[in-house]
Amino acid sequence: RWSGPISVAVVGDQSIATEAVCGSSKPHPSASVLRAKIDQSLRWRGALLLGTTTTMQLFSYAGNYPINALRNAALNAVTTSHVLVVDVDFFPSTELHEAILAQSLYLKNHPRSALVVPAFQRKGNWRGYSDKRWKRELSKPDFIPENFAQLLDCLASVACIVFDFTWNRDAHGTTNTAAWVEATAKAASTRAFRAADRVRAAEAQPSGKDAPKLPEGLLPFASYVEPRRIACFKSARFEPYVVLRNNADVRFDASYTGYGKNKIEQIARLRYAGYVFAVLPL
Repeated sequence: RWSGPISVAVVGDQSIATEAVCGSSKPHPSASVLRAKIDQSLRWRGALLLGTTTTMQLFSYAGNYPINALRNAALNAVTTSHVLVVDVDFFPSTELHEAILAQSLYLKNHPRSALVVPAFQRKGNWRGYSDKRWKRELSKPDFIPENFAQLLDCLASVACIVFDFTWNRDAHGTTNTAAWVEATAKAASTRAFRAADRVRAAEAQPSGKDAPKLPEGLLPFASYVEPRRIACFKSARFEPYVVLRNNADVRFDASYTGYGKNKIEQIARLRYAGYVFAVLPL
């Protein structure tokens, strides 16, 4: 689904992690291979970094899962100008990477911008699912929507909802997802009319000739849509997934470990640093 580069941090026992990839000229192991090698009962004692290069980063601590240190480990391998940090259990849409690239000029002109990516989840309690059940559900073509059209169907049937909507509405409430869905649907309709115009133009040409090209410098479709600026946060607990310029501001406070509130620290710091938050159009 994602056509761009990916940097992933994976935790495992030091000796197993070293044996798996470090110092090896072999290709990076797949997630399934890593999972087979790493015993889930092990304490969190090391990190595998799967990026442009493979390195080992050790953590000297005892206790909670080092979530922000892992995020920083993955970020240290990023070589692109901008980055989107997401959790490992998120599925990007097939349209997301192109939507981000369409905002290249906006990102260049607004170096302190944070483009919010709307997030959704499949409704239901999935924590008790076995691996076998998960594989069966994920094999269904419509279980996780791949694009906006499929997402619309899933939202309309209430099979999909805004991420964490049931227990923590403040986490993504400021995004105003309903406004994003409506704007995206209108943009899709506009694209459909433009596509129809191109078809009519092609049909009007003599046999063997294509339709006239778009005027030079005229970008198609999503590049016309300006990100919708978020004027005010509805809650201090707003913790969106954002596209950011790859610099020191993106790094997380590694002193936050364990579950909960570890990502809000970054969002609050970006706000006080003068970053402008806007919702990524599709």
